[in-house]
Amino acid sequence: MRPFSARKLKERLQQIGPILSRLRSISFSFYAEDLLIYHLQPQQTGFYVDVGAFHPRDLSNTFKLYLKGWRGITIEPNPDAAAAFQSFRPRGRHLTMRIAAEAATLSYLPLRGCSAEYVRSGAAVGGARPADRPDRGALQTVDHGI
Repeated sequence: MRPFSARKLKERLQQIGPILSRLRSISFSFYAEDLLIYHLQPQQTGFYVDVGAFHPRDLSNTFKLYLKGWRGITIEPNPDAAAAFQSFRPRGRHLTMRIAAEAATLSYLPLRGCSAEYVRSGAAVGGARPADRPDRGALQTVDHGI
């Protein structure tokens, strides 16, 4: 694939400009936290760290920043999410790990039906059980002195 010339790139940006301007009011996060972040950090580029990232787009507090041109690190203990992060956010860095105050090795137990729709419905709060599938393996908690 050839890169666009400056003129061609300007034409393309003019074509998608109306779409990008509408993104200011579209929220990807659960409680529209991304809209607040978007307006508090108006610069076109920056760096974020998203701990407990869940999904690269659904219920994401940083996807809007990524679309704006930002880069960052997403951290999510669910090993099944790694491929989605690599696909949706190729400029970013994704870590499959748990963050805690103390180093420990724990088993990760995915929640049955844990999806954006599942979380939005409230079903994941208070009554979620580990999935009926074998343990996905241990996750090492790394103490980085944060």
